[in-house]
Amino acid sequence: MGETKQASIKIDSDIKSTVASYLKEYNNNNNDQEKVVPDDATEWFSSQIQIERDRWLEKIKVALQEIDVQRRNTLGAQSIIQQCCNQLTVLLQCFDIGNDVLRDITEKESNVALPKCVEILTEICNSMMEEHFECLDILGIEQNGFNLAAVLKETIDELLSEAKDSSLERENQNLYEELNNLKNLLYQKQNDVESLQKQLNEINVVIEEQMLAKSEIKVKEEVQDQELGEIALEKSSKNANSSSKPPSLSGSVLFEIVPSITKLETRDTRSERISSEKSTATCMSSTKGHGHRSDRSTAVSQSLDTRDKSYIQISEEKLRALKIQAKKLETSLHDAISSMDKFNKKCYVGDKTISSVSSSVTLSNVLAKNTRRGDYSTSRLLDELKVPSWHRQPLEIKGSHSSFNVLDGKKKETNPRTSNSEGRRTKDEPTDEVKVQEHGHLSQRAFKRQGPVAKCLRCQKLFRKIDNHKLACCYHPKPKERFEKYNNAGQLLRVLYVWKCCRHEIEHEGCCFGQHV
Repeated sequence: MGETKQASIKIDSDIKSTVASYLKEYNNNNNDQEKVVPDDATEWFSSQIQIERDRWLEKIKVALQEIDVQRRNTLGAQSIIQQCCNQLTVLLQCFDIGNDVLRDITEKESNVALPKCVEILTEICNSMMEEHFECLDILGIEQNGFNLAAVLKETIDELLSEAKDSSLERENQNLYEELNNLKNLLYQKQNDVESLQKQLNEINVVIEEQMLAKSEIKVKEEVQDQELGEIALEKSSKNANSSSKPPSLSGSVLFEIVPSITKLETRDTRSERISSEKSTATCMSSTKGHGHRSDRSTAVSQSLDTRDKSYIQISEEKLRALKIQAKKLETSLHDAISSMDKFNKKCYVGDKTISSVSSSVTLSNVLAKNTRRGDYSTSRLLDELKVPSWHRQPLEIKGSHSSFNVLDGKKKETNPRTSNSEGRRTKDEPTDEVKVQEHGHLSQRAFKRQGPVAKCLRCQKLFRKIDNHKLACCYHPKPKERFEKYNNAGQLLRVLYVWKCCRHEIEHEGCCFGQHV
């Protein structure tokens, strides 16, 4: 059976030749016949060696297969390790560990870089856990698996709301300070207006006194002229009565009432009339007695001399107009005195000036009321503001030649003949207090509630909700761009900034329209 098994085994030629050569050499060297190996042993030795070779060959094949499997597993594990190392490196880049450490990790192999990454991540996780425990201690939460993310989100929302409230409170405080500054400025302006009003009143009083003095001087001059005219008339009448001339002739020589047509006389006709009067006077004086001729001639010459110097030639219409003008001046003087008394009573009743009466409905009352009440709402204050009436009615001095505006101080010339009619017309007009009350009602109706004021984030303008429409916000959608212009020598001539959207200069209005943001 062993022989059949050996025969079935295929023996390699190298084994056969090697065994045969070995046995042959062995037999040749051994002289003892008993120790000589027979030829049949060669086959057996060859088969045994072949069997052993086949067994080891099988073991080697199995080992090689195992090595191949392990090699494949190793390559797969190495790829996984490399991926893990890359992912850990990317994860480490999210933390602030330094560029040098990251460069060192990426330069090393994966088997060395992976433990390093794991070590660094372990330290980061430990620090994060410590921070986690500190957060729990700060928030006062027990370490029983509570959802810290939700608590942190709520806490962050609360902090953000508190920060927003604090910013709004700060802005409100700034607005309140600005409002106080504006209120102080308004008080200063009111004081300035009152002081200017006092100065203007003093100037008006001085001007009125000067105008009254001028009018008195003018009236006195006219009265003196009228008295001189009456004296001349009396003298002429006395001379006419003392003389023996007829009343008609004496009146025509010493005092002549010229009719209204004498206004159209020229110099030639007037000189001819005077020469004719002289000739008639000489003729009449020659018709009298011889004894009285010298006296009569001297009287006529004296009358002619007085006619040239103190004699007033006046018509009936002009005399009537002078009388009417004198009466008007007298009435205007009385009206001016009465208007001054009324003006002083109106200005200084209770130590109050006109400006204090007219500015009773002002912004300061609203601001003071809101400050005492503790209401600092900006929109409510803006809704309740009342603008003072800066445009005053002009102060007219009755009977004078000029009137002054309270604020402008511009002089307006008036006719003295119409001053009396203007004084009578102003009696029916309302007083300053009634006008101030009417202006207060008008300002209350004009400044109605229109909502709070907001500021546009795009064009930085203040607006109300009622003013917001599609064309309210005028803006540029793109930023500015800089252009530089140089000459041939390379010197900078001009730097120009334009808008990128419309290529216009900075002063140009926005090229897009929309609602306020």
